[in-house]
Amino acid sequence: MKLIHLCAALAATALLTACSSGSDAARVADVPDPAASSQAQATDRPATSDGPSDDSGPTKGRPQFRLDDTDQRRTAIQSAYSQCLIDHGAPEIKPGDGGRGGDSGSVAAAAGEGADGKPVGPFVGDPVPASASAACLSKLPVMPVELESGSNPRFHDQSLAYVACLADGGLHVTLLNDDNLDWTYQEGRSVPDDTSQLEKSCLLSSFQR
Repeated sequence: MKLIHLCAALAATALLTACSSGSDAARVADVPDPAASSQAQATDRPATSDGPSDDSGPTKGRPQFRLDDTDQRRTAIQSAYSQCLIDHGAPEIKPGDGGRGGDSGSVAAAAGEGADGKPVGPFVGDPVPASASAACLSKLPVMPVELESGSNPRFHDQSLAYVACLADGGLHVTLLNDDNLDWTYQEGRSVPDDTSQLEKSCLLSSFQR
């Protein structure tokens, strides 16, 4: 089965890390470095806030994604993070280079998603140096508070509603844990060609209730 990380659902809303490589590189719109994604834990700051996370710990002062963010805001936040990684030594993928970056040939981050649904740069190649991730930690976006069980007491029921909504639209997935929206495609099921709008509408209808 093909693993789709939490960010795949987020990318559909122009929310967030490169979860994919190779043929799936087009799905990595505005997402943070996977090496640092474990640090991108949700905070208890309200998702409607315009400011950065202000809690203590590793998320303090970092930009906070919101469930209802505009594409422009999320792209601006991710662009700043991607550019910071590049400025601190991460390889940059240039348009027309075949989508290859670094030794692995995968994309670690893209700045956002254009009007045509395709990711836009700057594109960060993989691997990202640990020194770059450390230098840019303050710019690494924090996930919306609704999308993890630790910051959303209704997460379990809402995550099941999200999966059911996707299935109604023809996208059949299985959650991998009870803590966040990590999921994988169900075996033996076809995958619609374009699921971006489906994922976006299901995310909003399931978690904005």
